[in-house]
Amino acid sequence: MVRNKITTNTSISQLRGELFELFLNIQEDNFHRLVTLHLYVEPPPQNLTYHHPAKFLSTVYQSTIYTDQPPGSALSAQTKVIIDVLDSGDVNFLLESKKSTVTFGDKIPANSTVFDVKKRNLSEPLHFHLSQPSRFFQIDQFSGRVSTTVLPVGYGIYHIHVVARNSRKQHSDAWLEIVVRKSKNPDSDEIQKTSRSRRHLDDLIFRIRENSTRDEIENKKM
Repeated sequence: MVRNKITTNTSISQLRGELFELFLNIQEDNFHRLVTLHLYVEPPPQNLTYHHPAKFLSTVYQSTIYTDQPPGSALSAQTKVIIDVLDSGDVNFLLESKKSTVTFGDKIPANSTVFDVKKRNLSEPLHFHLSQPSRFFQIDQFSGRVSTTVLPVGYGIYHIHVVARNSRKQHSDAWLEIVVRKSKNPDSDEIQKTSRSRRHLDDLIFRIRENSTRDEIENKKM
């Protein structure tokens, strides 16, 4: 069995805490094989008891194990190993986040982009859909882009439930909170003061605290 060693030609300390992929193209005679290595650079420990947990870049790993035969032997055994990474519940399995919030300072027009749901593994194709149909929002089944429908979206707080699944029928879900509120106008206070000065004499304004008793209201000096 031929063993090969991969070494770095410079320091990779700047990659501490990062997980990345290294692609290798292996050639033997006329055969080619693409091998993916997942490398994780350990961060410096902050204390003696805590270590950053490693994250998997993919949800499934496949490998083939061959027996080490003596020279001259024509017999060889092999075993295919498939490792499925299960969702622990602590992190989202296929998606980057369990919950996201996006805020708009005005009403959202129809057919406008709202949010792009991010995948944990960018190279893995996913199929997206909303768990419940929505009048105002839709999601592209391949890209995960959330957009408005043919209806504009008014002020309010909206919640949509996004579900993603891969080719192995593994799935994850995430909540998206969409906040649409009117942005504050710096001139609003001045306009409000002007409008108050123009009120008719018959306009009566009462400011009463919440949970006030009847006696407190009657004794209040208006």
